[in-house]
Amino acid sequence: VGLVFMSLKTVLKRQDRERGLIKFVNIAEDTYNPSKNMGITYEEAMETIHVIRPDGEVIYGTDALRAMFKEVGLSWAADLSAWPFVSKLVDLIYHFLSSNRISLGGAFDAIIAAKRVEMSKKGVESCGDLDEECSVEW
Repeated sequence: VGLVFMSLKTVLKRQDRERGLIKFVNIAEDTYNPSKNMGITYEEAMETIHVIRPDGEVIYGTDALRAMFKEVGLSWAADLSAWPFVSKLVDLIYHFLSSNRISLGGAFDAIIAAKRVEMSKKGVESCGDLDEECSVEW
């Protein structure tokens, strides 16, 4: 049985289908300029996800996630995550993940890397870039 891991960015890009509905900005690039991104500093961007709407409105956190999901045609997921009980749960999970994403990401990368080594020894090559999709035989 294979398990596929996809980042949020990968899910959104796939749903976007190269329509350019969502523009991702790499805040780690030396050329990142807060003044070109509604004043959002690197530190602020690292704290939580931000969406800058065409009219200049900035939304962040789970509201930003919902907006992106709606933009690429996943309104059902955005609407479901806005239900009162589900919304509280989504907010808690998002807060935990965003607060711990560096340590969780490192742990997840280590697990995937170990699994890649094990699979490679067996002659199985099915993992892609960590930022994209990785299918791992568990």
